[in-house]
Formats: sequence, structure tokens, C-alpha cells
Amino acid sequence: MGDENGVIAIFTILLAGSSARAQSLAELERQLDSMLDSRYKSEVTIGLGFGNNPAYGGKAADAFRPIDMKPFLSPAVTYTHKSGLFVNTAAYYLLGADRRPWFEVDLGGGYDYTRNRDLMTGISYTRYFYADSSDVPQTPIKNELYAYFIYRKWWLQPGLSLDFGWGATKRKVPPAP
Repeated sequence: MGDENGVIAIFTILLAGSSARAQSLAELERQLDSMLDSRYKSEVTIGLGFGNNPAYGGKAADAFRPIDMKPFLSPAVTYTHKSGLFVNTAAYYLLGADRRPWFEVDLGGGYDYTRNRDLMTGISYTRYFYADSSDVPQTPIKNELYAYFIYRKWWLQPGLSLDFGWGATKRKVPPAP
């Protein structure tokens, strides 16, 4: 419980330090264009996410336990090379977990092409690693391939994104009689 209070205090300080203000559309476009131009240099991005994840409620080890939404923190690090190649990692820490609060780690990499003002495209692969957790329901998806294409020259900017995930479940086969 002490670790959880420390994490909440850090999160509160981070939130209190940031301020929000309204932006005009022109300001937003200039900011996005400057972010795209920053792809011409290599950079490291460090982030901290916060959200809710489906988790089992109660402490009984029963597969028919109800599912609750429990909050999680997700630290992440991304390295982007000026060529557009990138690698990233993220981890997920379930607040209020009964055991093994670090329930998932993601490793990924890919390529974003943003040098052309008329189009943006990219592809990425992510591998998911799940801890054997009594709190978080398992998913069979272990791999994900994502690709996107956005044409930006017209006032209407059409895009296409494809996302494919795959994996397998391990079923325990009862012994033959």
C-alpha cells in the first residue's frame, strides 16, 4: 500500500505541473508540422500512461469471479532514429493488484515515413509478454502488425490503417483414462 501511495503522489505532481489552454487550428497545425519536422533528428521519448484495465474482482481464486476495471500505470520509452526507424517498450503496473502487479511488457519496432508533406505512412510490429497474473484475464494475442497510410494533400485527408494480431492459447488436455 505504501508503494501505491508514492505512485499516486508522483502522478498527482505530474498532473499539477501541466496546464491546458485552448489552441487555434492554425496553432495546432504549426505544432503538428513542427513535430513532423522533428523526425529529421533522432530522439528519445519517455512517457507515463494511466488508464483502466479489466481485472478480476475479489481475492478468491475462482475463474467465475466478476471482472472489474482497475487502474494501471504504464511507463514507456521510445527511441526514434532520424531515418524513421524506431524501437519502443512499455510496461503495465496494476494498482491494487493481489499479486504480480507488473502484468504486461510490450516490445516493438517499426518505421514511419513522414518526410513527404503529402503523405505519411508507416509499419510496426509489437510483441506482447504477459505475466502469469491472478488479477488480469489472459488474451491469446501475442503479436501485432500495424500499417497505416494517410494522404495529406487534399482538404479531406483520407487514410487507411490495417491491424493484425495473432497468437495461441495453451489448453491443458486432461490425461486419457
